[in-house]
Amino acid sequence: MLIFNWKIYLLIIMFLIKEIKILSIRIENLFIHFQEFNVLNLFLEKIFPNKSFKIFKINNINKFIDHNKKNIKHNYIEKNPGQEIFVESFINHPIYTIQECIIANTASRILKKTCCGILRQGDIKSTKIFNSFGINKIIYIDKEIFF
Repeated sequence: MLIFNWKIYLLIIMFLIKEIKILSIRIENLFIHFQEFNVLNLFLEKIFPNKSFKIFKINNINKFIDHNKKNIKHNYIEKNPGQEIFVESFINHPIYTIQECIIANTASRILKKTCCGILRQGDIKSTKIFNSFGINKIIYIDKEIFF
């Protein structure tokens, strides 16, 4: 009986350690979020979705997104409705996302199909990059559940 109680205590301690690690990662991600984004502009963009706000603190990303919105053309007629080109960005790096969007945009112009994005829930930077390339239909995947 004493061994059984000891194992339960060990299991509870291991569970608490794991939960503390998860909490520390979430707190770290929150600080990173405040370093990358202008929270006031992000909030204003949620309230006024038709207006464009500079939500990134890095000005080059804001310039790139504005430039893309103005210069990417989507003047084609979709040949086969219902067939889409899917583009994903599970690697949270802007260069990877931009490369994927350029390939998807080129393929959509050649094949005359619309694009659909697949992102992790809460990935604001990739959502903005997708929208700048005209990819407005986005499917969000929960972080913990992929399949």
